[in-house]
This record gives sequence, structure tokens and C-alpha cells, in this order.
Amino acid sequence: MTREEQRIEIFMREDGRCFVCGAPLDWNCFHLAHVIPQRKHWVKRYGKSVIHHAENMRATCPTDRCNGAVSLGNNHHTVEQHAQRVRQRIAAERESQV
Repeated sequence: MTREEQRIEIFMREDGRCFVCGAPLDWNCFHLAHVIPQRKHWVKRYGKSVIHHAENMRATCPTDRCNGAVSLGNNHHTVEQHAQRVRQRIAAERESQV
């Protein structure tokens, strides 16, 4: 999936509204916020396929408040649970392509 296709998928999944505050989003300036942050230690632990997967991203307003509210931060237990859900989605997508 291209980056543009991923943006469309996430925007449509959120019905064109901010995941945090529910405000309508402008297609030209909404942000993709990562649930598991893009920090080096998370990328090293889970890989880019998990970190940059659509299941790990939410459409938000282009504000630090909304974008930052999506992140699980450094809560290792919650991050691990979410990473497992993303891995399951990746596996299901691979199976459906076979």
C-alpha cells in the first residue's frame, strides 16, 4: 500500500473526523498520529511494519494536543498489547493475499 493509499484508508476509517476531538478534518492538512510512537526504541523493538501500519495510526487535527493524545507513550504493557493487535492484522492481511 502506498503512503497516499494509507492516508485515504485512515481518513475514511475515521469518517474524516479527528480521532481525538471529533472535529471535521481538512484533507490537505490532517495529521497521522502514531499510537505506538515512532521513537527509535519502539521501531527497533517492533519494526517499521508495525510502527507505520494503518492500525497503528489515527487521523487527527494538526495540533499537538490532538496528535499527542493518541500516543501510548512509554506504557510498555499497553504498547505490547497494541503491537500484538497490529501484528495480528498484518498476519490476517498476508493470509488474505494468498
